Order: sequence, then C-alpha cells, then structure tokens
Amino acid sequence: MNLRILKRFLQIFYISTVSFILVINYTDVSNPWGDWYYDPGPWCEKERTEYWIREPSNCIADFLFYAFCLYLIYKGFEDRENNKYQSIGQINKNSNIIIQNPGLTFIAVILQFTHFFGTFWNHACRCHPGHRLDVVGMYSITSYPGIIWIISYFYSEKLDERGKINKKQWLQIISAWSLLICFYIWVSDYWYVNPMWEVVEISIMVIISVVTLIIDNKVSNSLQYQLEKKQLGVGVLLLVIGVIAHNLDMKKIFCYPESPVQGHSIWHSVTAVAVYVVYQYQRQPMIKQSAKIY
Repeated sequence: MNLRILKRFLQIFYISTVSFILVINYTDVSNPWGDWYYDPGPWCEKERTEYWIREPSNCIADFLFYAFCLYLIYKGFEDRENNKYQSIGQINKNSNIIIQNPGLTFIAVILQFTHFFGTFWNHACRCHPGHRLDVVGMYSITSYPGIIWIISYFYSEKLDERGKINKKQWLQIISAWSLLICFYIWVSDYWYVNPMWEVVEISIMVIISVVTLIIDNKVSNSLQYQLEKKQLGVGVLLLVIGVIAHNLDMKKIFCYPESPVQGHSIWHSVTAVAVYVVYQYQRQPMIKQSAKIY
C-alpha cells in the first residue's frame, strides 16, 4: 500500500467530512430529531431544537476523536508495511506488541470510531441511543490501554519469532473484547433523568482508570520493561483537567450557553489528546531493563 496516498486520502476525507458537518450545522429544519427518544444531558450549552446539530460546540469538539481515529488507521497500515522489511534482530531489539500486530491498532480504530460516532450522535440528537453509544465507546477506549498490557503479559513469551499473535490468540482476544463490550452495553442503559447515571458512569470510569494504572505498573515491572513514564503522566493530567471542565459545565459554573467554547467541549478535546498521548506511550520500544541500549 502506498502510505503517501493513504495519508492524503485520510486528510481529504477528514476535511470533507468536517466541511459537510459544518454545512448541516447551519441548516434550519423542523425539529429533525423529534421522533427520537429525547434524553438531554445537563450541559450548559443552549439547545437548538430546529437544527440537525442541537449542541454545536459539544459536537464539533468530537472531531478530535475522529482525527485520532483516522490517525490510527494510518499507523496501522504503516506498521503493517514496515513489519514486512524488519529483520528478526530489529524485532528483538524494539519489540512492541502493538507495532508488531497492527490488528491491535485496528481494534482501537473500531473502539475510537464507536466513541466518536456515539458522542457526536449524543450531542447532535440529545437522544438516548446516542447517549448509550457514547458511554459504551467511552468505557471501551478507556479500557484499551489496560487490555493491551494484559495481552502483553500473557502473550509476550508465546509470540512467534516475528512477535506475531497467532490465530488462536486472536480468537481469545476478540472473544474477551466482545464479552467486555456486551457488559458495557448492559451497564450503560441509564437515562440522564435518572439520578444514578452520574454515579454509575463516574464509578465505572474511576474503576477502569485505577485498574489500568495498576496493571500498567505491575505488568511493566513484571516484564522488566524500561519505559518513559512522562507521557502516561501527561495523559492522566489531561484527564483530570477534562473532568474538572466537565463538572463545572454540569454545575453551570462559568456557564455561557451560547459560547462557542463550552466546559463539556473542553472535556472532549483534552480527553481526545489524552487518548493519543497514552497510545504513543504504549508504542514505546519494550526494552528490558537489563538489556544494553545502543
């Protein structure tokens, strides 16, 4: 595959999609989402009932998730091409389960697009199906780093000489992901009018995040990986900033309903960057601490 053509195509596709959304953002229609299950969130942004996009600020911020999704597509194909020309020595020196197995990146593409589409649908429609898909995507992409570490732990000594996951292992991974997503679908069925929605969502996100950090520490120490932790710290800091902006928005603090920048849109933006930073952190060469670095 010609990576330059792919990169140009993804850039044009992104610009075209964003341009189309901006056009329909200003298209005046008669309550296009009126027949959907109305489920408005407690956000500061003023609702525009007579437009396709009811919350433009919160929607447009979602396109950072979309941009990252297209970036993942490119990295997946780039890794696949580069792996064709690696020697066994290069793989042993710079082995990374994500880089050696682009399928893991393509799983991230599916999860990331699910989250982007769900979030966009949620804020464009203010309806329950979008809200639920948004939450399922949020749980899924937050779980991704921890799952990658678990895969590294159980399969690091069972990969072939090129660092590849075999078909049986792929079946196990996909089955585990499917079960986890089914669980997330089950626990995401809370309407915004239900006072428990916030308790459930925050609790699950905190549990996923804490468990992921514990797994990161335990697995990297167990496998004696020499990793640069600054990127992980930046990712966590961005999430904290996003949570603060998100909560200020819900409590209507510094609330300007018609502003093009909303607290909840800041939450979207910084979490998209955080997900990117953590993904880059997990793409580091997995060099053993005892290994000599040239």
